[in-house]
Amino acid sequence: MESKQKWKFTQVFGDKFSADKVANEDVISALSFDKSGNFLAVGDRAGRLILFQRNLHTKSKTPFNEFIYLTEIQSHFKEFDCLQSVDIDEKINCIEWINQPNENMMILTTNDKTIKLWKVSNKIVKKSEKTNKPPLSVQNLKMPKLKTIEQAYCPSLKRTFPNLHGFHIHSLSLSQDNSSFISSDDLSVFAWDLEVLKHTFALVNIKPPSMNELTEVITTVTYSKNNDSMFAMGTSKGFIKIYDTRESSKMLTGGTVFEDENSKKNKNLFTDIISSIADVKFMQDQNQIISRDYLTTKVWDTRKSKEPLKCIKLYEPLNSKLYEVYEKDHIFDKFNIGLSGDDKSFTTGIYNNYFHIVDIATGKNTQFELNFNKKTISKAIPPNYFENLGPNFDFTKKVIKTAWNPVHNCIVLCSLNCLFIYNAI
Repeated sequence: MESKQKWKFTQVFGDKFSADKVANEDVISALSFDKSGNFLAVGDRAGRLILFQRNLHTKSKTPFNEFIYLTEIQSHFKEFDCLQSVDIDEKINCIEWINQPNENMMILTTNDKTIKLWKVSNKIVKKSEKTNKPPLSVQNLKMPKLKTIEQAYCPSLKRTFPNLHGFHIHSLSLSQDNSSFISSDDLSVFAWDLEVLKHTFALVNIKPPSMNELTEVITTVTYSKNNDSMFAMGTSKGFIKIYDTRESSKMLTGGTVFEDENSKKNKNLFTDIISSIADVKFMQDQNQIISRDYLTTKVWDTRKSKEPLKCIKLYEPLNSKLYEVYEKDHIFDKFNIGLSGDDKSFTTGIYNNYFHIVDIATGKNTQFELNFNKKTISKAIPPNYFENLGPNFDFTKKVIKTAWNPVHNCIVLCSLNCLFIYNAI
């Protein structure tokens, strides 16, 4: 049954002036909720990790989720790779929360080369009040009380993982038992133990004997939600490969390959590029996964590898602009998926400050437009929808990163240096 809840634009961090004059280092590059949905981590190209806490806003007629700034950490710094004589940007590419039973927050972050584990402690400093004033007597003698004089979040770097990746790291994924994680660059996937740095396993390596023979790169990896021995890998050829580490510790030839054979029909100059997998996520149903490429989102049954269960075309007018986005290199942009906690809906972005919320069961596709006027601007996108994209359609305003709160009906999106929050009310 389709939800009757309506999405409303409720909060924004940033303004139109700062977005129009944004510096490259201020652009947001990573978003991640913790599993409780109460904390949000934001990373930017300057290597800063900014933390927010959820608060229920009750002053309006209908309560909604808002986020309050907590603290900021300089997670990564610009480095220089002496072996390859290149600069390593401080930009945060991925964030993963490690849930702990206590008040300390544990967070994994990575730039192109270095993975770090941060601990953020909520420290409270108390001091006893002076309650006894002379002259002292039995009647006015009181026990001093402790009063909170300072409360602050104190970050500490717990671990820096060895730099084993030969290319830029683009993916991190934490196992469900919070004891290990996998990381990936263009040609390799590594498995790490959070506690023991000496034991690191190279799961995948697709580097050919000669780089001239390179025809495919890894674009994303993610762990299964139900099985810590399974992970999925997306590639630039439009393939999704699911591996099980119980079958083999080195995934050279194993795994199940998923490919949409319908995409081979009506091929054109850009077909191979736009079929590249931008994001893959396992769903709660262990037999289903969801993937995003440049123009579509697909739901797959892991028991059927030749075609997806559903193929949702997000915004077909972009087809008319493929030559233009190719000329400007926008065609290589990778848009992620924000999957709802109940797996019934997802959100994903495109250009011109547009993003989509899609009901998976019905295919209902609603397009929203980000703005700074606190207005909820939306329209339905039916199948085979088309409109002419005029010269004002802005390819520089990209909604690359989206995140759906795992517990609450709340969506966070970023465009350039601005953070936008929507709630289902």
